[in-house]
Amino acid sequence: MQANQIATIETLAANALVAHHKESYDGWRLRYNGGVTRRANSVLAEFKGKLPLTEKIARAEDWYKNLGVKARFQLCPASQPENLLSELLNRGYSRHSGARIQVGHISDLANKTSRAVEVDLMPKPSKEWLELYELTENAPPEKAHIRRQMLERLDPLSAFALAKIEGEKAAVGLGVFEDDYVGIFNMATLPEMRKKGAASAILQALAHWGTQQGAKQLYLQVATENLGAQQVYEKLGFTTLYEYEYFEAP
Repeated sequence: MQANQIATIETLAANALVAHHKESYDGWRLRYNGGVTRRANSVLAEFKGKLPLTEKIARAEDWYKNLGVKARFQLCPASQPENLLSELLNRGYSRHSGARIQVGHISDLANKTSRAVEVDLMPKPSKEWLELYELTENAPPEKAHIRRQMLERLDPLSAFALAKIEGEKAAVGLGVFEDDYVGIFNMATLPEMRKKGAASAILQALAHWGTQQGAKQLYLQVATENLGAQQVYEKLGFTTLYEYEYFEAP
């Protein structure tokens, strides 16, 4: 059951972060998005397929080479086929840290509210939302433009959350609903507004929104080394379901 849940979440997350260049190849998703987010610039090995593994890897490597970059794979416990990891290591791929995927019961958060933080939900990102997120990310203009395009490609039902404390912008987040899940993405808080409950308020608001859509569970990803964020999520009832890593061609 857990393997099925992991595979489902990986598929939903891929649907929520659609790359500009993409191709389906014998059960794999090849994705390239101008270097914006590693997830959207990697191979998602969703299904086993029928072709020989060495042939599939070579095809993926050629696909990325034609785009001017090295191949990168995002691997988790549900990646297929099962011998993919060992084959990549044999080919000299290097291992890089990825993220932890945490899940939480949506009802536990949906019934909580914050009196100190005001949260507005929007179906599309507002100018304020984009400006705050880009400020916290400190991304160069060309990458900010690519991310905006990615957000515009969102197909599943979405809610962009903007939190304010005493009228001042504090934090943003994104909820994406599909198949009984709400995925949480793009969580960002201004440095001077941290530890004031803005992130928690956004999660609560998105959980409430998700229950209105019929969602039953939340999932989010947090960088393995981001211990501060992990502590916040754990206090809100999230637990780690699995981790994924990246493997890059030599």
